[in-house]
Amino acid sequence: MVITTLTTMDMRKFIPCRMRRVINIVIILSGVSLLFLLIGSLTQALLEFFECRASWKARMERTSTV
Repeated sequence: MVITTLTTMDMRKFIPCRMRRVINIVIILSGVSLLFLLIGSLTQALLEFFECRASWKARMERTSTV
């Protein structure tokens, strides 16, 4: 909600027009970047978990047949 407020509120009294646009662009790009970083980190963690699980399962199958 803070990001929405900062990017849509009327800042004419405080900041000139060009600076206001630059600040809004920086805030929006930061938010989108953080979202993609979160999605990437979660995907990486899930892939490592399933890879480790598959490796462990294959190792258990090899040792149980010997």
